[in-house]
Parts: sequence; C-alpha cells; structure tokens
Amino acid sequence: MRRVHFQTPDKMTIDTGHKTFDKQTNLLSDGNLIANTQIGHGIRAYNDTLSHVERPPGFLQAWDLDAFPDLPKVIRGEIRAFLHKRRGRLYQFHHTTRGRRHVHGYVLADYEHRHIKTWITGPTYKSRQVVETAREYVTNL
Repeated sequence: MRRVHFQTPDKMTIDTGHKTFDKQTNLLSDGNLIANTQIGHGIRAYNDTLSHVERPPGFLQAWDLDAFPDLPKVIRGEIRAFLHKRRGRLYQFHHTTRGRRHVHGYVLADYEHRHIKTWITGPTYKSRQVVETAREYVTNL
C-alpha cells in the first residue's frame, strides 16, 4: 500500500491528473471511512446470518452494500458473487461539483488488503487514473 503524505494536517498530497478530485481529496485510506472523495465499508459474506439476531442469508450483506447509494446493480451483483462465502471491503472514489457526486469507480478488496476487482464507472477518461491511483492507497496491488 502507498503511504499517505500530508501537505497540511487535514490535506493529503495526491496527483491523479484530475484537478477537482485531487483538490477535494483530504484522505485516502483503507478501512471503514467516509472522506471527501472516498467511502470505504466492510461487506459481510452472503452466508453471514448472525448480527445481534439471526437474519436470512444475504440480508446483512445487502445492508452493508446500502452504504453505497450510487452502486450500479450490475456491480452489486458481482460483489455478491465474489463475497458469497467471504467478507471484503468496498471502496468508492468520487468528487462533488455543484452538490452532485461524480463516482469514478469502485475497488473491492479482502480484509488482508488483497485486491479482488476494480470497476471504472466515471464520467470522463480521467476516472481510470483516479481509481488506479486511489487503489494503491487501499490495497496491496
């Protein structure tokens, strides 16, 4: 994983080639977090049924995936297939302009930070650079 370097106590140094994303990024990191340009959340296995009470298979995983309101259904289905018997972490990378979120893509990793899959969903050609650079901060790829 790439190490974070800070310009100021609340702004990291990053150069993805996307000026707006770079300017808005205060932190890219692994684990569960909500930052200016990232959401990271643990996703339980499909067959994980025990929380405080017994739930049907898939219920807890769906609950975890609901943390990503912009997640396309196709990607959601792929994640459910990848994480049928194991858990992982999903990361979303985005920036905001005029109150509208522009999602560049998603990275799925396991709890040991091993990369599973990357999806580029962004509105511009720079989205690939954003996601591939950000992926280095959340996985061992």
